[in-house]
Amino acid sequence: MIAMRGCNHARILLEAHKSMQNRFLRVALSTALLVAAAGCSTTAPQGSHPSPAAAGKPGHRVIVFVWDGMRPDSINEDDTPHLSALAKRGSYFADNHSSYPTFTMMNAAGFATGAFSGKSGFYGNTLYRPGAPARTSGGDEVDMNEPVFTEDYGILKQLDANQDGHLILVGTLFQAAQKAGLKTAAVGKSGPAFLQDYKNGGVMIDEKAAFPLEFARELQAAHIALPATTPFAYPAGALKLAPDNGEPTFQHPTKHLADHVTPDPSDQRRTADSHEQVPDVGLPRLHPAAEEA
Repeated sequence: MIAMRGCNHARILLEAHKSMQNRFLRVALSTALLVAAAGCSTTAPQGSHPSPAAAGKPGHRVIVFVWDGMRPDSINEDDTPHLSALAKRGSYFADNHSSYPTFTMMNAAGFATGAFSGKSGFYGNTLYRPGAPARTSGGDEVDMNEPVFTEDYGILKQLDANQDGHLILVGTLFQAAQKAGLKTAAVGKSGPAFLQDYKNGGVMIDEKAAFPLEFARELQAAHIALPATTPFAYPAGALKLAPDNGEPTFQHPTKHLADHVTPDPSDQRRTADSHEQVPDVGLPRLHPAAEEA
């Protein structure tokens, strides 16, 4: 995590940097990305007015990348020179540990809330919480009376509904930011990215969908292809994909070494991901200057 302190009235914005994101997508096979920025904004929360001194002052930004399962020794000058240089210039935590147990969604909840599972109430990739059936991001119905895999926004939404809106028992960073009148965005892997803003108070895009509907339509208007399953996120007919939309988040089959088990690290094929174009169109509107336009 890279942190910068701004003025006393902290502003939280989320913005991705395209070139770093491209590197991120190449290196991480299974990745969650949380992009966050904090500082002062030229636009005050709704109902308040910025002071003359604050007007025109640029906001400070923080970018947080989360690699799912990336080993610390993967950061070196040969394989990841930019990250290695960043670590040398900043702070390096040699004894940092994941939340236990070290499941993807368990730690995603930790990032979202700053709390361990005993307090957040979210404790794994697969949960057994019986209730009304869910509809997955692909439009399939799932029996919630069986254990379900949570890396899917459809599953998470239904779990939240089945628990009377208490999927997570404590507040999240995004909820605090939104309550303060700030704008937020999350970009990344299905499940972890959605969990950061599971109430959909800001904008979010993963390989399955884009939220809210207004944001999805904004991306379409900018001729950015949406994840092919995005229409399932909304009522029938609310969103139609362009004829040339294609499948921008198509996953190539894993290429293996001669043992037919180990993934080939030299395989440079990757998802033709619409995430790479999102920062140029969707996220700049979160910039303080854009808010005043």
